Amino acid sequence: EITIVTGVQTCALPISADLVGLVESGAIIESSANANGSFTKFADGTLICRRKERTVKTLNQVSGSLYWGGAEGAKTFPAAFIAAPAIIITASLEVGEAWFTGAASLLLSTATWPNGIVFSQVSRPVQQVAVDYLAIGRWKA
Repeated sequence: EITIVTGVQTCALPISADLVGLVESGAIIESSANANGSFTKFADGTLICRRKERTVKTLNQVSGSLYWGGAEGAKTFPAAFIAAPAIIITASLEVGEAWFTGAASLLLSTATWPNGIVFSQVSRPVQQVAVDYLAIGRWKA
């Protein structure tokens, strides 16, 4: 039961399922983590996966007027999707700007984030690079 208080009125809503637990067992929300990141499953079938990757790179390889340093390999989702999810991948540096671009032409995988490259507008010496991954899709129909 959930109690909702609005101004001077209170109402109790009966809940027939556990709020947090295994969604396959009737819970509304399941949240967990493993070596591939963290995820949250919702009873309506929504799945949100997250991953934070920290690495050291030297961004000094030239590509036109941009600089990059070593590709980021494809990463396994912490939980599987039933169809390709919407994906956002960002990159940041300890000093200066950077961005991530996917190396794959189509993002159709239900199991992995795409591989890609971190770019900068200027050559950068060895520094910390943070790549943050977010995928939102469905774990069930």
